[in-house]
Amino acid sequence: KASKAVTEISGYEINELLGKNPRIFKSGYHSSEFYKNLWDTISSGKPFRTTFTNKRKDDSLFYLDSVIVPVIVQGKIERYLDIARDITQQIELSQKIEKVSNLYKMLYSINQMILNTESEESLINKLPKLIVDNFGFKLAFVVKKDKGENLNIDTHCAKDDNYKQIIDFLKSNKEIVANIKFTPFFKSIKNGRVYLENNILQNNKLIPFHEKVKMHNINSCFSMPIIKNGKVIATVVGISDRIGFFDKNIYRLIEQVKMDISSYLDRLEAEQWYDILTNAMNSGFDFVVITDENFRIVYINDNTAQFSGYSKDELIGQHHSILSSKKHTKEFAKNFYNSLLSGRTFTGVITYKAKDSRLVKALMNITPYKSKGKKSYYIAIGRDLSGSFELQKTLEENLSKDSLTGLETRAAFVADLERFIKRGKYGKLLGAIAVLNPVRFSSINHAYGFEAGNELLAQIAKRLKTYFREYDVIAKLESDKFGIIIKDLKREEDIYTILYRLIDYLSKPYTADNKTISLSFNAGISIYPKDARDPKTLMYKAEIALLDAKHKEESLGFYKEDLREKAQKRMNLRNFMADALKNNEFVLYYQPYFNAKTHKIEGAEALLRWKKDGKPIPPMEFIPYLEETGMISAVEDWIVREVSSKQKQWEEKGIKPVPISINISPTSFSRKDFVENFLSNIKATDANPKLINIEIIERLFIENIENSKYILNAIKRNGFRISIDDFGTGYSSLSYLTSLPIDYIKIDISFVRKMMKDSNTKAIVKTIISLSKDINMKTIAEGVETKEQLELLKTLGCDYIQGYLFSKPLPEDEFEKILNDRQ
Repeated sequence: KASKAVTEISGYEINELLGKNPRIFKSGYHSSEFYKNLWDTISSGKPFRTTFTNKRKDDSLFYLDSVIVPVIVQGKIERYLDIARDITQQIELSQKIEKVSNLYKMLYSINQMILNTESEESLINKLPKLIVDNFGFKLAFVVKKDKGENLNIDTHCAKDDNYKQIIDFLKSNKEIVANIKFTPFFKSIKNGRVYLENNILQNNKLIPFHEKVKMHNINSCFSMPIIKNGKVIATVVGISDRIGFFDKNIYRLIEQVKMDISSYLDRLEAEQWYDILTNAMNSGFDFVVITDENFRIVYINDNTAQFSGYSKDELIGQHHSILSSKKHTKEFAKNFYNSLLSGRTFTGVITYKAKDSRLVKALMNITPYKSKGKKSYYIAIGRDLSGSFELQKTLEENLSKDSLTGLETRAAFVADLERFIKRGKYGKLLGAIAVLNPVRFSSINHAYGFEAGNELLAQIAKRLKTYFREYDVIAKLESDKFGIIIKDLKREEDIYTILYRLIDYLSKPYTADNKTISLSFNAGISIYPKDARDPKTLMYKAEIALLDAKHKEESLGFYKEDLREKAQKRMNLRNFMADALKNNEFVLYYQPYFNAKTHKIEGAEALLRWKKDGKPIPPMEFIPYLEETGMISAVEDWIVREVSSKQKQWEEKGIKPVPISINISPTSFSRKDFVENFLSNIKATDANPKLINIEIIERLFIENIENSKYILNAIKRNGFRISIDDFGTGYSSLSYLTSLPIDYIKIDISFVRKMMKDSNTKAIVKTIISLSKDINMKTIAEGVETKEQLELLKTLGCDYIQGYLFSKPLPEDEFEKILNDRQ
């Protein structure tokens, strides 16, 4: 027998379980000694309590807190009763905490090992044992390429003989050779990426290995490339008996380990070279200065003493700033110290001051030197540039430029980023950092050669310079990685559209070595100031976003995922708007305004609405985007033609039309051909200009009063009327009213709502109405919703009323009925 709970947790139907041995749930996680102890206990009539690791029908694991009780009848064991509690969630949570904890310990332990390892070979040989002994993996091994590009297992560590047999299988079996391209370690070496496999048995490409996987209880693995000087020299593989061992956080930790090892190997090689070069320093360079880790001078060569005017005894023991000229900027000094303190070599032109106050310029290369993992010295070597101004200038330019592409170097890029952030703090600017990478570019070099690869990089750089604005910053950060600072964004989500279009542009075919080559790209993005307010963190988060995009096989990665969703929605909206005019999705509603005394309709305002798939979209969701993209001008041309045509149709039906107000955006009003275009649209419909009001917001007049006079006088001469919308909310200056041909002033809704309770607002409304009468202009109050507001406005002398008290915005057919009923 089995309860319903057993079927639910195991995935088996009841008929699949009845009559079967409990081995059907066997997971392979318990030893033969465990089962012997279980059988001996219950056979003696005693209950047995334990935690069972079981396997479901779909091969996933579940965990039970079980008590197996022998049922004794007449002194004999008749059957066994298994009483169990599902503790899968608790165990999985505990395992998750344990594995994350183990991986963090691995990160720490590997970094500790790096600090105490003096050779590349020693580091690589220690990795498998460290992984197996400390972090719950059953097997770890290193795979290397030999000179013939064959893959060989170099060193390994197994938990026991069972897992050691896997190494023998990998070394000798022909199936490995035939199917090697599907293995994570092959892909890791080929592409230089971390690969995770959470359930080997579910990967059909690894079917030739499934039998061994089941036999030795292998379920998941990772493969991490070991990279030196940008090239993959090996990969380390870790194998676990758990299904679903890896997640996003663990992936990032492994990536960090990869970067730490790569950085160490690069520095180790550099140190070996500097050991060799030190012997030649005293005779081979104008300047040789060595300082301790606190920048106190411990050695100078004879030339340095001669150029500086100091004796060796005067300089040794002093802080290196004794030679400082104080001629460099704070940003230069910050970059100098940040580079050295982070373990990077600094190269640049430095101006020193000699003992007699002479200034000496030198091209310096300053390198941190580590002995046994501890930072001990800084070695500075350089050439005197004092006699060659042109050489100084050329060097300073070349140090900040990549020789292949002409783009900025990483150091120059970081300096520019620092300047932008500094300006951003005071100007409240919005910007973005993008790190861009062609996908699998190394395969291009292998297929077509490095010359073709360099030509492609130069072409990518050229497209980047063509695409971005002059004041944006583009750099070549590494061999095939580019960095971009996109400045002065209006909205965070704009970056999505900018980068989406860029990747589309960059992905168009290239030509190199007389061949057409296609590339695809990934980009990682971080936003200033949302994601960070310092260059180092912004760059780090953009790099993390790039890794995330690569891992998900997407073109764009954002450090914060909510921006992707927001930007995607905005881009979809833009795409839909492009077709809205063509598909007749825009419609006009009309909101009438009435005589304040007689309550008769005197005119109306045309309001734009959008119906997408029969559903209305609120104006504030799409009108700002119409203005940003410039599409608003085309939409307003349509509104002018639509209103003019309706006026003619109403007249032909015998319905006396009323003046209709058309809102003109700042974008359209600033067009040089606005007047000509507006009159052309009116002329095409043979409309009556006296029935068209042009409505423009107040701030347009203030921004360019002379241009406004020219445009409005040209419109007025052709018989149209002019309204100022939102009067009093912006820069209100009553003096301009007398110099512009204005017919109507619209009192903003904010004043109408507040005037009943606020005496100052009431006084403003009274002043606007009084002034308008004095200079022969009419007033229209917006947003009138109550009888009390109406009565006060009548008392103050307002001419026209617009608002829900009389009418909401109406579709065309309802508005036409009001006009017809009026007669």
